[in-house]
Amino acid sequence: MFTLFGSLATVAAAVLLTPGGVFWFAAGLVSALALGPGIPTGTLYLLPYSLETATKSTSLCQTLLHTLPAALCWGLGTSVGEIPPFFMGRTKPVGADKVASLIQTKGRGFIFLMACYPNVLFDYVGLACGSLKVPFLFFFVPTLLGKTFVKAPLQNLLYCSVGFYGRDVVAKHVPEWLLRNTSNTTMSTTMNAVCVVVTVCSCCMYLRLIYHKKDHSNCDHHPTLPVVPSLVLHAP
Repeated sequence: MFTLFGSLATVAAAVLLTPGGVFWFAAGLVSALALGPGIPTGTLYLLPYSLETATKSTSLCQTLLHTLPAALCWGLGTSVGEIPPFFMGRTKPVGADKVASLIQTKGRGFIFLMACYPNVLFDYVGLACGSLKVPFLFFFVPTLLGKTFVKAPLQNLLYCSVGFYGRDVVAKHVPEWLLRNTSNTTMSTTMNAVCVVVTVCSCCMYLRLIYHKKDHSNCDHHPTLPVVPSLVLHAP
């Protein structure tokens, strides 16, 4: 497990050094660094970027290779954004019993499967793993594999395919300013500001929830989270 994690960390570090890697990592982090859907930066930034690149390219393969580093950095950011719920779950067990039982029976495979598609309630997986006191890498490696190396590339493949094969439709119906939002200096500056605000607010929220749970650790009644279905088929 440590060898696999070291290899993944090396690949992730190399990807982050690509042009714009930090921007895309921050965009992915913002999309996941909150309980719930977060900010849909995949739709706001990765989708327009892939569409713009695909409409100007002569080959789908060339488009995929050009946009893959951005997609991997974005996926890496979404993976890191799932870490806080894991440590929140360690402070106090939660009531996501169905998810916890599936993690106990299916193990890493279940975590990996839940991370392989846009799952707005993946936070419950992190909370359940934290409640079960599983090792951090038991949770994070399948999450990293699913979100960075499966979900993000597949989303990028979908976006690039739409842009490449439907370039006439995209050129006719998608505003030009939307396609250029990732290369616009104002938009990039706005994104950085949003990253800072959301990160600070999310950290404050997590800390407040953690200390709130600690303050009520001696109470007879503990509020629990609702049971979550094993699969969520809709996400923004």
